[in-house]
Amino acid sequence: MDNVSKISKLWEQYDRKLSETLNINKNILREIHSFRIQSQLNKPLFNEGIELVIILVLMPLLINFSIDHANSPRLFLSGALSFALVLFFFILSVIRIKKFLSAGQLNDSIIETQKRISQLKLTVLRTRKIEYLLLPLLVATLLPISGKILYHINLFEKPFSFGVALTFALGIGILGTILTNRYYNQKIETAESFLKKIKTYENENIQD
Repeated sequence: MDNVSKISKLWEQYDRKLSETLNINKNILREIHSFRIQSQLNKPLFNEGIELVIILVLMPLLINFSIDHANSPRLFLSGALSFALVLFFFILSVIRIKKFLSAGQLNDSIIETQKRISQLKLTVLRTRKIEYLLLPLLVATLLPISGKILYHINLFEKPFSFGVALTFALGIGILGTILTNRYYNQKIETAESFLKKIKTYENENIQD
Protein backbone atom coordinates (compact mmCIF):
# COMPACT_ATOMS: atom_id res chain seq x y z
CA MET A 1 0.00 0.00 0.00
CA ASP A 2 2.85 2.36 0.83
CA ASN A 3 4.35 1.89 -2.61
CA VAL A 4 1.00 2.46 -4.28
CA SER A 5 0.48 5.60 -2.21
CA LYS A 6 3.92 6.93 -3.09
CA ILE A 7 3.37 6.20 -6.78
CA SER A 8 0.00 7.94 -6.60
CA LYS A 9 1.52 11.02 -4.98
CA LEU A 10 4.34 11.08 -7.51
CA TRP A 11 1.84 10.82 -10.30
CA GLU A 12 -0.22 13.68 -8.89
CA GLN A 13 2.90 15.82 -8.60
CA TYR A 14 3.91 14.95 -12.15
CA ASP A 15 0.41 15.70 -13.43
CA ARG A 16 0.35 19.05 -11.61
CA LYS A 17 3.78 20.03 -12.94
CA LEU A 18 2.74 18.96 -16.44
CA SER A 19 -0.40 21.11 -16.22
CA GLU A 20 1.64 24.05 -14.96
CA THR A 21 4.11 23.60 -17.81
CA LEU A 22 1.31 23.45 -20.36
CA ASN A 23 -0.23 26.61 -18.92
CA ILE A 24 3.14 28.39 -19.04
CA ASN A 25 3.69 27.30 -22.64
CA LYS A 26 0.17 28.34 -23.49
CA ASN A 27 0.69 31.79 -21.98
CA ILE A 28 4.07 32.20 -23.69
CA LEU A 29 2.61 31.23 -27.06
CA ARG A 30 -0.33 33.56 -26.52
CA GLU A 31 2.04 36.43 -25.70
CA ILE A 32 4.17 35.72 -28.78
CA HIS A 33 1.19 35.66 -31.12
CA SER A 34 -0.36 38.66 -29.36
CA PHE A 35 2.84 40.59 -29.99
CA ARG A 36 2.75 39.52 -33.64
CA ILE A 37 -0.86 40.60 -34.00
CA GLN A 38 -0.13 44.00 -32.45
CA SER A 39 2.95 44.34 -34.65
CA GLN A 40 0.89 43.73 -37.80
CA LEU A 41 -1.81 46.19 -36.73
CA ASN A 42 0.70 48.86 -35.66
CA LYS A 43 2.13 49.16 -39.18
CA PRO A 44 -1.05 50.47 -40.84
CA LEU A 45 -1.82 52.38 -37.63
CA PHE A 46 1.46 54.26 -38.12
CA ASN A 47 0.37 55.13 -41.67
CA GLU A 48 -2.91 56.42 -40.30
CA GLY A 49 -0.98 58.62 -37.87
CA ILE A 50 1.07 60.11 -40.71
CA GLU A 51 -2.10 60.74 -42.73
CA LEU A 52 -3.67 62.43 -39.72
CA VAL A 53 -0.66 64.74 -39.29
CA ILE A 54 -0.75 65.69 -42.98
CA ILE A 55 -4.45 66.50 -42.71
CA LEU A 56 -3.90 68.61 -39.58
CA VAL A 57 -1.20 70.59 -41.39
CA LEU A 58 -3.33 70.95 -44.51
CA MET A 59 -6.51 72.21 -42.81
CA PRO A 60 -5.22 75.65 -41.61
CA LEU A 61 -3.50 76.17 -44.98
CA LEU A 62 -6.81 75.65 -46.76
CA ILE A 63 -8.57 78.04 -44.40
CA ASN A 64 -5.94 80.72 -45.03
CA PHE A 65 -6.12 80.13 -48.79
CA SER A 66 -9.90 80.53 -48.81
CA ILE A 67 -9.69 83.76 -46.81
CA ASP A 68 -6.91 85.17 -49.03
CA HIS A 69 -8.89 84.43 -52.21
CA ALA A 70 -12.35 85.43 -50.98
CA ASN A 71 -12.60 87.84 -53.94
CA SER A 72 -12.01 85.05 -56.47
CA PRO A 73 -15.15 82.86 -56.42
CA ARG A 74 -13.63 79.79 -58.12
CA LEU A 75 -10.46 79.74 -56.01
CA PHE A 76 -12.47 80.44 -52.86
CA LEU A 77 -14.83 77.59 -53.71
CA SER A 78 -11.86 75.27 -54.33
CA GLY A 79 -10.45 76.15 -50.91
CA ALA A 80 -13.79 75.73 -49.13
CA LEU A 81 -14.59 72.39 -50.80
CA SER A 82 -11.06 71.09 -50.19
CA PHE A 83 -11.34 71.99 -46.51
CA ALA A 84 -14.72 70.24 -46.21
CA LEU A 85 -13.38 67.09 -47.89
CA VAL A 86 -10.16 67.07 -45.87
CA LEU A 87 -12.20 67.52 -42.69
CA PHE A 88 -14.33 64.51 -43.69
CA PHE A 89 -11.18 62.48 -44.41
CA PHE A 90 -9.93 63.51 -40.96
CA ILE A 91 -13.07 62.08 -39.35
CA LEU A 92 -12.72 58.81 -41.28
CA SER A 93 -9.07 58.53 -40.27
CA VAL A 94 -9.92 59.05 -36.59
CA ILE A 95 -12.57 56.32 -36.84
CA ARG A 96 -10.02 53.90 -38.31
CA ILE A 97 -7.40 54.76 -35.68
CA LYS A 98 -9.90 54.04 -32.89
CA LYS A 99 -10.71 50.67 -34.45
CA PHE A 100 -7.01 49.80 -34.83
CA LEU A 101 -6.33 50.67 -31.19
CA SER A 102 -9.35 48.67 -30.05
CA ALA A 103 -8.42 45.63 -32.16
CA GLY A 104 -4.87 45.67 -30.78
CA GLN A 105 -6.08 45.13 -27.19
CA LEU A 106 -5.80 41.38 -26.64
CA ASN A 107 -6.71 41.18 -22.95
CA ASP A 108 -10.22 39.89 -23.68
CA SER A 109 -11.29 36.48 -24.98
CA ILE A 110 -10.23 35.26 -28.40
CA ILE A 111 -13.81 35.55 -29.64
CA GLU A 112 -14.02 39.22 -28.58
CA THR A 113 -10.69 39.95 -30.25
CA GLN A 114 -11.88 38.23 -33.42
CA LYS A 115 -15.01 40.38 -33.39
CA ARG A 116 -12.95 43.57 -33.03
CA ILE A 117 -10.60 42.60 -35.88
CA SER A 118 -13.59 41.74 -38.07
CA GLN A 119 -15.12 45.12 -37.24
CA LEU A 120 -11.80 46.77 -38.03
CA LYS A 121 -11.65 45.04 -41.40
CA LEU A 122 -15.20 46.13 -42.21
CA THR A 123 -14.53 49.72 -41.07
CA VAL A 124 -11.36 49.99 -43.18
CA LEU A 125 -13.19 48.58 -46.19
CA ARG A 126 -16.11 51.00 -45.87
CA THR A 127 -14.13 54.15 -45.10
CA ARG A 128 -11.52 53.49 -47.78
CA LYS A 129 -14.32 52.92 -50.30
CA ILE A 130 -15.82 56.31 -49.40
CA GLU A 131 -12.40 57.97 -49.74
CA TYR A 132 -11.89 56.23 -53.07
CA LEU A 133 -15.18 57.65 -54.38
CA LEU A 134 -14.38 61.17 -53.11
CA LEU A 135 -10.78 61.15 -54.33
CA PRO A 136 -11.51 62.63 -57.81
CA LEU A 137 -13.36 65.57 -56.25
CA LEU A 138 -10.58 66.15 -53.71
CA VAL A 139 -7.90 66.10 -56.40
CA ALA A 140 -9.94 68.43 -58.61
CA THR A 141 -10.31 70.98 -55.81
CA LEU A 142 -6.71 70.75 -54.58
CA LEU A 143 -5.08 71.18 -58.01
CA PRO A 144 -6.00 74.86 -58.52
CA ILE A 145 -4.83 75.56 -54.97
CA SER A 146 -1.50 73.81 -55.57
CA GLY A 147 -1.02 75.65 -58.87
CA LYS A 148 -1.67 78.99 -57.25
CA ILE A 149 0.52 78.42 -54.18
CA LEU A 150 3.45 76.62 -55.82
CA TYR A 151 3.59 78.17 -59.29
CA HIS A 152 1.39 81.30 -58.97
CA ILE A 153 -0.74 79.98 -61.82
CA ASN A 154 -4.52 80.10 -61.99
CA LEU A 155 -5.36 76.73 -63.56
CA PHE A 156 -8.95 77.82 -64.13
CA GLU A 157 -7.58 80.15 -66.80
CA LYS A 158 -5.67 77.27 -68.47
CA PRO A 159 -8.15 74.43 -69.10
CA PHE A 160 -5.72 72.21 -71.01
CA SER A 161 -3.03 72.35 -68.29
CA PHE A 162 -5.72 71.77 -65.68
CA GLY A 163 -7.00 68.69 -67.54
CA VAL A 164 -3.51 67.19 -67.94
CA ALA A 165 -2.62 67.82 -64.29
CA LEU A 166 -5.98 66.42 -63.14
CA THR A 167 -5.56 63.22 -65.17
CA PHE A 168 -2.03 62.67 -63.86
CA ALA A 169 -2.98 63.39 -60.24
CA LEU A 170 -6.03 61.10 -60.44
CA GLY A 171 -3.90 58.27 -61.83
CA ILE A 172 -1.38 58.60 -59.00
CA GLY A 173 -4.15 58.94 -56.41
CA ILE A 174 -6.10 55.90 -57.58
CA LEU A 175 -2.96 53.77 -57.78
CA GLY A 176 -1.93 54.88 -54.27
CA THR A 177 -5.39 54.08 -52.91
CA ILE A 178 -5.38 50.58 -54.43
CA LEU A 179 -1.91 49.80 -53.05
CA THR A 180 -2.84 51.17 -49.62
CA ASN A 181 -5.99 49.04 -49.48
CA ARG A 182 -4.01 45.92 -50.39
CA TYR A 183 -1.42 46.74 -47.73
CA TYR A 184 -4.11 47.21 -45.06
CA ASN A 185 -5.88 43.98 -46.02
CA GLN A 186 -2.61 42.05 -45.92
CA LYS A 187 -1.74 43.25 -42.42
CA ILE A 188 -5.23 42.64 -41.05
CA GLU A 189 -5.39 39.15 -42.59
CA THR A 190 -1.97 38.32 -41.10
CA ALA A 191 -3.22 39.44 -37.68
CA GLU A 192 -6.30 37.24 -38.15
CA SER A 193 -4.12 34.23 -38.98
CA PHE A 194 -2.11 34.68 -35.76
CA LEU A 195 -5.37 34.93 -33.85
CA LYS A 196 -6.61 31.67 -35.38
CA LYS A 197 -3.37 29.95 -34.29
CA ILE A 198 -3.97 31.06 -30.69
CA LYS A 199 -7.55 29.78 -30.80
CA THR A 200 -6.50 26.45 -32.35
CA TYR A 201 -3.78 25.91 -29.74
CA GLU A 202 -6.13 26.75 -26.86
CA ASN A 203 -8.82 24.41 -28.22
CA GLU A 204 -6.28 21.58 -28.50
CA ASN A 205 -5.27 22.08 -24.87
CA ILE A 206 -8.91 22.08 -23.74
CA GLN A 207 -9.50 18.79 -25.56
CA ASP A 208 -6.37 17.30 -23.99
